[in-house]
Amino acid sequence: MSLTHIDIDDDTLAMAKRLGGHRTETAAVAAALEEYNKRLLRAAAYDKMQLQTRAGPADGP
Repeated sequence: MSLTHIDIDDDTLAMAKRLGGHRTETAAVAAALEEYNKRLLRAAAYDKMQLQTRAGPADGP
C-alpha cells in the first residue's frame, strides 16, 4: 500500500463517504477506485467482444 496525497473536492468526498456508508475517507476513495477499475475492465471486455463479433466466426479445426 502506498501513501498518496491528492486534492479531492470536500463535498464530493463527503457525499461518496455518506452514500457508500464508509467510515473513513480512505475507504471511500479505495471503493471508488475499485469501482472505476471494474468499469474499465468491463469496457475493455466489451470492446474485445465487439471486435471478435465483427471479425466473424473463428475458423475451427
